[in-house]
Order: sequence, then C-alpha cells, then structure tokens
Amino acid sequence: MKARRSGSGGTSPTLLVVGAVVVFVFGFTLGRIPSQDPDNMAADLAPKAMEKNQPAQPCVPQPCVTIEEDPVKQRCEMDYWEAVSKREHGTMGNTHYKKIYTDFFGIDATFYDGKKFLDVGCGPRGSLEWAKTSVERVCVDPLARKYGLLGADAHDMVYVQAGVEEMPFPDNSFDVIASINNLDHVTNADMAMDELARVLRPGGTLLLIVEVHARPTMCEPRTFAWTLTDQLVARGFVVEKEWHTETSPKCTNCTRRPCGTHSVVSCDTFDVSDPTPRNGFIGARLTKA
Repeated sequence: MKARRSGSGGTSPTLLVVGAVVVFVFGFTLGRIPSQDPDNMAADLAPKAMEKNQPAQPCVPQPCVTIEEDPVKQRCEMDYWEAVSKREHGTMGNTHYKKIYTDFFGIDATFYDGKKFLDVGCGPRGSLEWAKTSVERVCVDPLARKYGLLGADAHDMVYVQAGVEEMPFPDNSFDVIASINNLDHVTNADMAMDELARVLRPGGTLLLIVEVHARPTMCEPRTFAWTLTDQLVARGFVVEKEWHTETSPKCTNCTRRPCGTHSVVSCDTFDVSDPTPRNGFIGARLTKA
C-alpha cells in the first residue's frame, strides 16, 4: 500500500455570381461547425465516437498529435488474437473478466453500478460484457474494427477504434478506466498516461495491470521501471494500492502457462534481490485527485 506521492476596372457578371456562391457555401459550412465551447464539442463528437467499431473522431477538446500505429506491431497483435480464436473454435470466452476487475483489485462488483466504464486496449473478447449495471461500457482499441471479424460486433458493449494516446472523448468522461496488460503495448506511453488522466473524472478510479519486460518484444515494445506509478502520480493520481509480482518461468503457482495477467494474484512478490533478467507484473489501483 502506498500513500499519496504527494499551444482598376469593372467586375464581370460571371465573377460576381461565382463570388456570391462561394460566400453562400462558406457561410453555410461555417454555420455547421461545432461550437468551440468544449461542452458543445463533446455533444457533437461523442455520439459519433460511440458507434460500434467506428473510427475515432478528432481529439477533443484540445488539438492532438497524430500517432501512427506500427503496422508490424498491429499484425503481431492480430496474429495473436486470430490464433486464440482458432484455438477456442471461434468462440472466445470472457467469463473470466469479472474476476479480474473485482477480485484482482479487491473491489466488489457493485462498485461498478451506475458508472461510466472504459477499458483501454481491451482486445476482442468482450471484456466488459459482465458489467451489466454500468451505464456505459466502452472499449477503445486501435484494432477495434478488425475485432469485428473475430465476433466483437456481437458483444453488448461499445468498441471505438482509437489508440489510448488519442481518445475521442471529452475531459472527465469516465468514472472507471481499466488498463489491463495494455500500457506495454502502446506506441507512446507518455501520451497514453496523459490521456488516461484527461478522460478520467476527478475522484475516478484507474485499474492498472502492466507487464514489466526485461526486454521489448514486437507486440510489447514498451519497457518500464518498477517505479512506473510515479509517472501517474506526477499526472495527478493517488496510489491506493500497489503490488509487484513474479511471472513465468520463476512463478510456479499459477495453473496456466505462461501465467500472464493472472500473475498478479497467483505469483509471489517480485524478488528484487535476484538480478536475473526476467519479466514481472505491476498491479495498482489509483484515484484521480
């Protein structure tokens, strides 16, 4: 448990007619541009962004820097999920997610009642279908449209195609954000953490599980120090609970191999006295101040 770490001649009739048309069209178009008031912009853009499996709208309310997703990394991610789908005969299950979002963090399921719930980098399984009492269940993922080919269109939740670095939501949009085994997959971790802080409302909860890699991989290009949550504290978060665990191959307690996300509840505390290069996991529950 950690405490708070605390930008000269006449004009021809033809030209006059053309000019009048240009002025009319420009005036009509200008009248349709959303107000620059952030609340009005949110009202105009949010419904579009919430359509299932649609591309993200421009970042609101502030200008954004476009992130180019690495197509090789995206292919790596899709290869993984296509293999999972094939292994599970095209019907990828999602019943295990409720335990991740409750037991893993010491939270009762009723905590999510009436809340706006966002999962970043959720994958195609339908990670939030279990949270029936949440008023909004949204996944943002740069592969959201492709997930429709794996059955995501049938899920009782909303998928929005966007990276966590550039989410098409107004400030303070969500009560709970989950980043489960996602932050090590992003293109720009600093931008991702800025966006998590922006779209979570004050007093909202961030649930974080992230793998700490000894070295980057094609699908997981980001590596972090065990002090990762310090960067979130610097962005206005308070750490309510944090723990670090071993994972495969040193962990022998988990029933599945490799242990993956389950390491945060199945494996022992990471042994920092052992200098052997290996992966581990950070689990944390944070509140936005």
